[in-house]
Amino acid sequence: MLFRSLPAETLGCLAASYAQLGRADEARATATECRERAVAEFAFPLDDDLERWRAYWLRFIPLKEASDRDHLFDGLRKAGLRA
Repeated sequence: MLFRSLPAETLGCLAASYAQLGRADEARATATECRERAVAEFAFPLDDDLERWRAYWLRFIPLKEASDRDHLFDGLRKAGLRA
């Protein structure tokens, strides 16, 4: 992947962006890299715990507006990430 040096949260945003643009293949590939990097960077399994994933995203992407959070979470879900 071209984005080897990007942190997991940036990859998540990129995956969500790809998904919202309808670029499903790129979204899924980036989401896979994001998941692997998130677990490696933080040394704990996020697994399928929705609340832990949401806390993870909002820790790095502190969106104040509910509509912005909903849009981000929608893109993350479309990309295949938990949100």
